[in-house]
Amino acid sequence: MTINAIEAELLETHYHCLIHRFKRFRPRAVQKQMMQEVASTFSRSSETERPLNQPNLGESILLVEAPTGVGKSLAYLLPGIILAQKRNKQLIVSSATIALQHQLIHGDLPQLRQASNLSFSYCLVKGRNNYFCPYRAEEVGLHPVQATFLEIDQLDGELSSDQREKVKDILSNFRLGQFNGDKDSYKEMIPAHLWQKINNQKEYCLGESCPQKGHCPYLQLREQMSACDVIVVNHNVLLSDIALGGGVLLPSPSKSFYCIDEAHHFPAKAVQHFTAKHSIKELSLLLELLIKLAYYNLVQIPVTMSLAHQLMQKLDTFQQMIFLCRDFLYSQLNSSGVLQCNDSGNWIIELSAVQEKQWRIIIDNMDTLLTFLLHCLTEVKQLLIKEVKNSTTVLTSWSILSIALNLCEQIAALWHLFALNCAKNEKPVAKWLSFNKQQEKGEEKESVDITLHASLINVSRALVDRLWHTCAGAILTSATLRTLSSFDCLLEQTGLKELPLTHVCALDSPFDLKKQAQFHVPAMRYSPKQVLAHTQEIIEYIPQLIDFEKATGTLFLFSSKKQLHQVYIGLDKSYQYHILLQGSMSVESLIKMHEARIQAGRASIVFGLSSFSEGIDLRGNLCTHVIIAKIPFAVPNNPIDQVYAAWLKQNERNYFYEVALPYAALRLGQAAGRLIRTETDYGRVTILDNRLLHTHYGTLLMQSFSAFSRVM
Repeated sequence: MTINAIEAELLETHYHCLIHRFKRFRPRAVQKQMMQEVASTFSRSSETERPLNQPNLGESILLVEAPTGVGKSLAYLLPGIILAQKRNKQLIVSSATIALQHQLIHGDLPQLRQASNLSFSYCLVKGRNNYFCPYRAEEVGLHPVQATFLEIDQLDGELSSDQREKVKDILSNFRLGQFNGDKDSYKEMIPAHLWQKINNQKEYCLGESCPQKGHCPYLQLREQMSACDVIVVNHNVLLSDIALGGGVLLPSPSKSFYCIDEAHHFPAKAVQHFTAKHSIKELSLLLELLIKLAYYNLVQIPVTMSLAHQLMQKLDTFQQMIFLCRDFLYSQLNSSGVLQCNDSGNWIIELSAVQEKQWRIIIDNMDTLLTFLLHCLTEVKQLLIKEVKNSTTVLTSWSILSIALNLCEQIAALWHLFALNCAKNEKPVAKWLSFNKQQEKGEEKESVDITLHASLINVSRALVDRLWHTCAGAILTSATLRTLSSFDCLLEQTGLKELPLTHVCALDSPFDLKKQAQFHVPAMRYSPKQVLAHTQEIIEYIPQLIDFEKATGTLFLFSSKKQLHQVYIGLDKSYQYHILLQGSMSVESLIKMHEARIQAGRASIVFGLSSFSEGIDLRGNLCTHVIIAKIPFAVPNNPIDQVYAAWLKQNERNYFYEVALPYAALRLGQAAGRLIRTETDYGRVTILDNRLLHTHYGTLLMQSFSAFSRVM
């Protein structure tokens, strides 16, 4: 299918309204091009729900790199809303940062609705933990005796009388309409420990049986969301929905158009959502909760008596498996059975053939047992939810069940990942341990608790099965999507490489970069590999590099916090006077001070880490020079990357060229994007790394700056 005449006319009509009614709007050819690409992509989706036997093969999926200044938000919002409305879909816009969510909700969407004369509704959806639960607050604040049934001291701790008064105050504000239930909208910051007692959590939710369901902010939001044209979320909420199978927290993928902004973050965020962990102490706590639940609570309730006996039959076995698991892991601490990961305190599991056989027996038994326990607890929940208002016994059982079920889900997810068997040519599951020293009450010696971790390295299969195959359409966009002039890296990470009809598009910058931007690589004597000499050379070179008498801004980016501080300390105090250090204050305060200094006629230099290569907007003379200390290569310094690097080497592949180099290219592109933000901006990017001049990969990386004017 293609965009029809009615949709094309609507797009053109509302676009012209935007031009004439939005005073700050500047028509740009590349923005119009992106609008057409988005409209064309979504038009290839059917108006009806996609049948299960007709998966999306990428025909309605687009990757579009939209450099700074394109105006990508409006370029996907206008066609996205029009086609979603005409094809009975909802538009889900996902971002990685709070800043972009704020821009969309408080800037782009209301401005678009007002200026384009397009009628549509929109809402912001956060994770349910961000919303107030009036039922829990009432129990904690107004019925503290009954609330003891809802609290497990080992997990939650007690509230003081002052804290309970605070809960009453929050509840009163909510009832008076002075608090809408969104934590961030409250008149003052609510302490985290207190919020955990009164927020909406899946494990405590009574659903339709809740006496406060008519006043529940989360349920009201879900009702509002079902009728909204545009739903704004962050990547975590979107990925949580995908991890649950899709259509659980958000509308069904088959009824949704997705605009995934800041999409270069999406693969890493996805890996986090297919990661699980739990400690040995949590295993013991789950056993304790299950014993209490089965022997003292469920057995007294007629509808759960049979399930209580089923649980009892498995608890002895579960206890034995916990002992086996604990003893096996502790026995490996001082053997060659585990390999310590650098200085991180994590240990990657690497076992001998004999140990692997023992460990596999434990894994398979734990996986099977926890699958049964999870199924059993889920059945109990379905039975209890109908009875929860009827007696104190049921209420007590419900509260213990809620915590046990949540803990069981967490633990079962870990053992399911441990149980996965990957072929040699498949990316493995990363499995590792960490250790926490704890001082137990009444004990003189510290005890060591082991935490088990597991993570998928390759989430592409999960994304294909749960999102891309089933979605009505998707746009993935960012100012930097390509690495080394290619979309291949992102296509592979997201699984879209498997979908042959996926479209890609790299838009040109709307700015005249040859005139506005310069690129310079000084002939440094020392390589960053010569750490001390390179750091000293930077210190000596800075007075030539930066004009400390001119009221302009410089952004100096380091890959290492240690080098950042060494350079700062090595400078004369007269230079330090002009420097602001990331971490010395909030980012917002630092940017305000930076602006104030320049407005007062002073030079201002921001020393930051690689996180400052995106997300900060320094226009005009606030940033006329971006200096990069060295190529920001990715280093495999965490268990996931280390397992991946080992697997690549085992399969005669190269971590440097497949991971480190593309990552560096992406980071350099993001850093360069801090320089030119408008048509009137100007400046220079300087990289203090002579490997750009003397290596083959350096030549590849410099292609990222081919649009700049080169300074020799």
